[in-house]
Amino acid sequence: MKRISAFAFVALSIAAAAVPVAGEVSSETFPTALIVNAATCPLMPDGVTSITGDGVLTIQVRTTTNKNGAHIGVHVDGHGTATDNNGDTWRWSDADIFEPGSVNESGKKLTQTIIEGFHLIGPRGAQIRIQGVFHVTVVDGQTIVEIEKGNESAANEPCEGFVF
Repeated sequence: MKRISAFAFVALSIAAAAVPVAGEVSSETFPTALIVNAATCPLMPDGVTSITGDGVLTIQVRTTTNKNGAHIGVHVDGHGTATDNNGDTWRWSDADIFEPGSVNESGKKLTQTIIEGFHLIGPRGAQIRIQGVFHVTVVDGQTIVEIEKGNESAANEPCEGFVF
């Protein structure tokens, strides 16, 4: 199994945007596992060392082209359940919006705004939340990521724990 981070997913979205197909919509739903552990997730509540579960993710990709260039939008929606090392039940949901992504006519520049919303809700008010709004710009292969708000970061990324 391979783990994929939101940043890796952004890279995949950027690659997909590089060769757009005008007016195409595709959607795929697939099962996913969730594995979160205290060794890699700094947001883990006290007394919880691991949370494992499963669920489904749906990824929808839309591409269009107009006079300003090609545009790509990606929506990720998911949900599922998990159990922690204490036997308690958790529920998770993920809603990510990668939109709008636009590539100029030369294909050398991409801009995209990403909204991240991951929630892992456990017993007695325990929770892990990763939220953020950030902007990605790629010019001639150089990637610039600007975080507008939220706690989305490379350090917190393992808390999402998706396994594909």
